[in-house]
Amino acid sequence: SKMDPMLQSFLISFLKIALKILIFIFAITKLGIAASSIIAVVGSAGLAVGLSLQGALSNIAGGVILLLIKPFQVGDYILEDSSGKEGTVQAIGIMYTRLLSVDNKTIMIPNGSLSAASITNYTYQEKRKIDLRIGVGYHDDIRKVRETLFEVLHQEPALLEDEPIQIFVSDYKDSCIEMGIRYFVKTEDYWPSRWRVLENIKYAFDE
Repeated sequence: SKMDPMLQSFLISFLKIALKILIFIFAITKLGIAASSIIAVVGSAGLAVGLSLQGALSNIAGGVILLLIKPFQVGDYILEDSSGKEGTVQAIGIMYTRLLSVDNKTIMIPNGSLSAASITNYTYQEKRKIDLRIGVGYHDDIRKVRETLFEVLHQEPALLEDEPIQIFVSDYKDSCIEMGIRYFVKTEDYWPSRWRVLENIKYAFDE
């Protein structure tokens, strides 16, 4: 009950297969076939199967690597950079890692490719930086824009007060001046805070 959920799901998948093999061997020996003969057959068959199932074996090895290195945990939100697949980790099986996407789709990624890929873990850290870009007109007073943005941020309930706030001119576009905003929140507050601040900036600019 105190085992890591990642290790739990992997071991359950492994044990299901291993126990089925054991039951088959016990059943064969009960029929009077010598255990040594079974071991010899299983050994030769195992070599042939191993050669033909190199991809499957790499997925099993990949699952072990993921459990040892632990680039993510069950419940983390990750992005597999090479394929662009992303979602919340549900379980690591013996062959595949199961993700749940934001639109409630189940994504199965082979452990072998996942262990060899570049992975972005969005929820690994306790806090995240929100980076926004806001366009304002060339005729607008930049000082007033900065003051207004600071007021909006200081009214944001998820803002981590002990972390720095940055408001700056990010770029000059063809139709606007692009202002940059950076501030920190707890990881679980990232999206609610981002959406709320963007909406409140609109209200503040209207006023």
